[in-house]
Amino acid sequence: MPSCRRRKPVRLLLPSLAIVLWSGSAGAHPHGWIDLQVTILLDESGAVRGLRESWLFDEVYSAFATEGMDGDGDGMPDAENLQALTAVNLQQLGTWDFFTEVRAGAGSVAVPEATDATTAFAGGRLYMAFTLLFEEPVPRDAQPFSYAIFDPTYMAAMAHLPEGDGVRLEGGPPGCAVSIKDAEPDPDIVAYALSLDVTQTTDDSLGAQFAQWVTVSCRDAP
Repeated sequence: MPSCRRRKPVRLLLPSLAIVLWSGSAGAHPHGWIDLQVTILLDESGAVRGLRESWLFDEVYSAFATEGMDGDGDGMPDAENLQALTAVNLQQLGTWDFFTEVRAGAGSVAVPEATDATTAFAGGRLYMAFTLLFEEPVPRDAQPFSYAIFDPTYMAAMAHLPEGDGVRLEGGPPGCAVSIKDAEPDPDIVAYALSLDVTQTTDDSLGAQFAQWVTVSCRDAP
């Protein structure tokens, strides 16, 4: 079971996640939810060029994060304020590899700096997207390629959208295979997470216990 070390949690636009009482979850981790949609970028040979990540924040956090951003009174956060918020998010996330862990075969892949950041607010939810392009594409013979996106301290639960909407392939030859493996945390780990109230922090191993892993391989593609 993870040890409950006292440390300052690193947050994206979320310095607040550690102190805001999220609706229905004030007594336990996680305190917020982020839906993920990821496009895996492939070249014509099937090498993985990078990831295009889209994060959709829950309504409660979205309302908190955008409070006071409607300068023109149209009922929506101003675009320039959203862009400034995204810039701060990505600066902080960069120190944590954008909450992204990447593997190729038995080795790890360095997470690059984010580019092409966009943001929006629709349906009461804050949306942020960015691209991670690897310095060198991961070739077919180094696959399977896999990644996970998770908040290390599990302040926010992050999961791909269901029913095929969470992961897409762009480019590559026909026959590339992709799969999502859901987390199967030990019941003791689940109980530990549920025992943490909104004022408590933990070490950086908790979030990995709840992470989904996505795997893609083009090795058997024609």
